[in-house]
Amino acid sequence: MKYFKYLKYVLRHKWFVLIACYKMDILWRGIVHDLSKFLQLNLLLIQIIFMVKKMKIFIKGMKVL
Repeated sequence: MKYFKYLKYVLRHKWFVLIACYKMDILWRGIVHDLSKFLQLNLLLIQIIFMVKKMKIFIKGMKVL
């Protein structure tokens, strides 16, 4: 679920950057800005980070005997 929240955040950020670049007449810059965030590897790394954080929370919740 957090993965989709991150994706929503990136898309929203990209939208606002695109609007700002359009107003400054540099539309192409707005289109290619942060394009690397949509690469498959980057999305996979973000997903792994979220999984690791979730595992840490789970492990903290377990009682150690």
